Amino acid sequence: MFCSKCGKENADGTAYCSGCGNKLESGKTGAVKKGASAKEKLQAIGMVVGVIVLIFFVVWILEEFKDNNGKSEKTSTEKNDGRGAKTLDEAVQQLMKAVKDGDEDAMTSIIDASVSSEEKTPASRIADMRGVLMKGLTQDNYRNIEWDKVKIKEKGEAVDIKGHDCCTVTVTIPIKGWSSLNDYTLDLNFHKSGTPQGERWFLYSIKE
Repeated sequence: MFCSKCGKENADGTAYCSGCGNKLESGKTGAVKKGASAKEKLQAIGMVVGVIVLIFFVVWILEEFKDNNGKSEKTSTEKNDGRGAKTLDEAVQQLMKAVKDGDEDAMTSIIDASVSSEEKTPASRIADMRGVLMKGLTQDNYRNIEWDKVKIKEKGEAVDIKGHDCCTVTVTIPIKGWSSLNDYTLDLNFHKSGTPQGERWFLYSIKE
């Protein structure tokens, strides 16, 4: 340790210069610097640990989100087991036959489980469908629907919505005694969704 006043070398830890008696501050300063250095190291270690914990937390959140999405998709697919139709034409025919026969199971099978309202029973869904038809038809005309002649009049262009093909289909519903030019029409929205048997077409909604 050198004296800042006379330049004489002194032993480390000496408080006063042996040459000129000047008070040596370097020992005290060194201790302060040493303490400050240790504090900085602790702060650096704390920051590193904090960053690592944050990274693990973010990764965990992402994995949980991924797992939940997977479970949701899997559950929806499993619920659609045995549901749906391979083609749009089949889906329309299944739907109309279910309405005609009042077949709750058949009606349920053509509605996607992932979009079906859990508050609605199959019976109320059929009632809704019949209600839609009855809004445009008299009771006599409803009774005179020629269900076996229901057919697709027009198919809209399929579009991708949330990973599923979606299509609006206009169907004609012939009424006995009516001219074919006056056939009752109804717009039905269908989309494809996953099932254990592969993708199938389902009724999504009805345009009144």
